[in-house]
Amino acid sequence: MASPAMSRSPLQRLSTFKNTAAATPTTTTATAAATPTPLSPVPSHLDTFSSDPIFSAFLSPDFNPTQFSTAALSSGSAASRIEKLQEGLRLLDTQLRHEVLSRHQELLQQLSSVKAAESSLSSLRSSISSLQSSVRHARSELSDPHRVISAQTHQLNNLHSTSLLLQNTLRTLRLIHKLRNLVDSQPDASKWDLSKAAQLHYEILILYNESHLSGIDVVDGELKWVIEIGSKIREEGMKVLEKGLESLNQPEVGLGLQVFYNMGELRGTVDGLVNKYKQMGVKSVSNALDMKAISGGGMVVEVQEGCRDTGHHRLVVGQRQGRLFGRG
Repeated sequence: MASPAMSRSPLQRLSTFKNTAAATPTTTTATAAATPTPLSPVPSHLDTFSSDPIFSAFLSPDFNPTQFSTAALSSGSAASRIEKLQEGLRLLDTQLRHEVLSRHQELLQQLSSVKAAESSLSSLRSSISSLQSSVRHARSELSDPHRVISAQTHQLNNLHSTSLLLQNTLRTLRLIHKLRNLVDSQPDASKWDLSKAAQLHYEILILYNESHLSGIDVVDGELKWVIEIGSKIREEGMKVLEKGLESLNQPEVGLGLQVFYNMGELRGTVDGLVNKYKQMGVKSVSNALDMKAISGGGMVVEVQEGCRDTGHHRLVVGQRQGRLFGRG
């Protein structure tokens, strides 16, 4: 059977080390021994090691035991080196025992703290395991409903997109039907309601492009006819506009401009007409002031201008007279 001294822990065995000089067989010392006395500080032997020529090598960060052994054997004093090292080991053991005994209570407290930390970690592991189990259970219960909701949401989105596409398709077909009725009501394109036809044409193209109706056969088939009618509307609108400009008829000019405005092409049309009449004016003035034509004779150039208040003014280039005069 093991003795009580053999079953004690190393820390308990270290606590039994006492200073031999303090142990006496008197009653006074026995009473004093019952009360733990603080150990007197022992000077550290590491300070002497740092100045010792042999032990200082062990404190170097790049210490090499092979080189140290080789140097000891080559010096011829290996036995003395061994004794020196054993003495150093005894000193270190004494220093280590003193450090352990002087910090005995602190080490026990640290040990208690470690045990408490281990207990807390064990409880934390149990809580984490329970939490993971709850999460797995919740995930298994929510995964199927989430999958069903996701599928139904995607289906609802597709239904909404399809419904919106059908609505825009029906609206486009209704606009095309209105445009066809307007065109078929008058075989003569000059008698069409050009302003309304231009508005319908513009709305059809805008709705077709913004709603992405390309690829729908029924709409694509009608779109070719819509484009052809758009060309005729532009042609008739330009005729009305040019006729109004030539005759200075403001209603016709307004109708022509309204047609191109409804088609979204007003700026380009006006710029084109301005450039056209600008070139015509420059050419007419150049021909009228051409000295070769004036001196050659045989040609009369008349430029008439309509004026709202003063009537008509005519500039006549006289034949063979080589001079320019005005007549009201």
